[in-house]
Amino acid sequence: MFSVKGNLMFRFVVFDLEVCGGILDQIVDGYNGFLVQPRNPTEIAEKILWLISNPKEAKHMGMKGRKIIEEKFDIDKRIDRIISLYHRILEDRS
Repeated sequence: MFSVKGNLMFRFVVFDLEVCGGILDQIVDGYNGFLVQPRNPTEIAEKILWLISNPKEAKHMGMKGRKIIEEKFDIDKRIDRIISLYHRILEDRS
């Protein structure tokens, strides 16, 4: 279970995750977001304050995060990967 709290004024989202499945593959701590210990309000607050105090870096971090998501989850690329996988499977059976 997770909850998402967003602040559009600062354009960031804070995730409170009990189960982090998949998130660790998408967020590189300090590069395109921050990883914090679940239910650690002090650590979460520190990262939020850093984002507020460093708007340029926060924007760059968000842009990097968007790029990763667009690359990993682009529907055309995913379809191409699936088709390629099927071709490899069929070739291995031949």
